[in-house]
Amino acid sequence: MKPVRLLVTARDPSSANDICSLLHMLPDNFEVLVAAQNPAYQVFSTSANSPFLTNCSTRVLFNIGDDLVSELIDSILNQFSPSIIITGVSSLGHGIDEYTLLAANILGIYQLFQFKVIGAMLILALACFLIICLSLINMHSS
Repeated sequence: MKPVRLLVTARDPSSANDICSLLHMLPDNFEVLVAAQNPAYQVFSTSANSPFLTNCSTRVLFNIGDDLVSELIDSILNQFSPSIIITGVSSLGHGIDEYTLLAANILGIYQLFQFKVIGAMLILALACFLIICLSLINMHSS
């Protein structure tokens, strides 16, 4: 079965915690690439819920500085070619999440982003539903 490629981005630490919980629910046919900015990077790299402790086949973690966001995200989108993108909320300014959503929208890539107002549980449920749908589509196309 063809793997589902998932790009995850975050800068906000609470988003990183929520996303780590989601990553632990993914089946092993997912390839996950994590691109983060501090302080989310610290959560991803040191948390007991680290994405490195999941069943997913690929776990790559980048710590991206503000000056390299656009260049590295463009490179990741073109080379990794994700099926779906999940982002956190970068809060103030224009961080990795905002740029990733903009670039993904231009390329037509499925994307989910975390709204604090809606709450993490609803986002996790939506993400799981979309991931299941993509897995079913992949199974039927193989």
